[in-house]
Amino acid sequence: MLYNKELTEEQARRAIECGEFREVAAEAENVAVVMTQDWCPDWIRMKVWTESWEKKGKPSGNDVVVYRIIYNTVPYRKEFMAFKETTLGNRNIPYIRYYKNGEFIGDSNGVSAAAFLERFGISE
Repeated sequence: MLYNKELTEEQARRAIECGEFREVAAEAENVAVVMTQDWCPDWIRMKVWTESWEKKGKPSGNDVVVYRIIYNTVPYRKEFMAFKETTLGNRNIPYIRYYKNGEFIGDSNGVSAAAFLERFGISE
């Protein structure tokens, strides 16, 4: 099942300090961190299917935790955007980082539901 969670300010600041999302990456076997802005059309589409999956209990048999931060709405937006663009090296949105068993396994930008699951070796 997919679980949507908001990245807290404390979690975001720890990632900025250490250069990685170590804490949240270790929370489950499959973790994605989505960094975006609220106006992004690709994010709006992605939000629809992630929230729908959570309500429907999909994908069955596989847990995926999706942490999300809508960083243009947070008071530390400039600091977070600098981290995303400089430290993580991605200027596009949404920017998604994938973790399996706490280890970084790749990243992408806007992605379809099927391509998202494929990153974790899961089929719908």
